Amino acid sequence: MSTETQELLDICKQLPEAQRAEVADFARFLLARNDDGVPREAAERWLARARGAAKPGITTDEIMGQTRGEP
Repeated sequence: MSTETQELLDICKQLPEAQRAEVADFARFLLARNDDGVPREAAERWLARARGAAKPGITTDEIMGQTRGEP
């Protein structure tokens, strides 16, 4: 467990029940929002297009550039 996680848990333990529930709701909201915002169908379409697109001899830098949308 990270230091930050432990610190958050320690802080939450000191809160009254109503505020702990509010923190838990906010954490759930952040987790849901952090799901990268890309609909699963869009990600699946991207993967389908990407499959087999790599050419022999391509470098890691070139692959990373393509994932960032560089020409």
